[in-house]
Amino acid sequence: MATTQTTPSIPIQEGQDWPRALIKARIEMEGWSLSRLSIHHGFTRTAISQAIRKPCSPTMERIVGDVLKVKPDEIWPTRYLNGERVPNRHLAKSQHTTPKRNQAKGDLS
Repeated sequence: MATTQTTPSIPIQEGQDWPRALIKARIEMEGWSLSRLSIHHGFTRTAISQAIRKPCSPTMERIVGDVLKVKPDEIWPTRYLNGERVPNRHLAKSQHTTPKRNQAKGDLS
């Protein structure tokens, strides 16, 4: 009797990025380690793992997407708008709220 290996489905809410552990596991299921994949493409051994953790390189995101046979905007929908990569500077602004420099002390509104 032959057994078939299937990828377990993990529910991901629409608009949420895939969990890092899922991305890493899927890459490993394709026969790669994160460091070997980075080095294979001419980057430092930590480049892919950094891209999985935080938005830093659309190139790394494309590499991960190619290995997983999925568009990067499906893996990281919070990093994309209408299929286009949102620049990192805009991602940082939307993810962090900091008081403006010209506001008086104590007035954080």
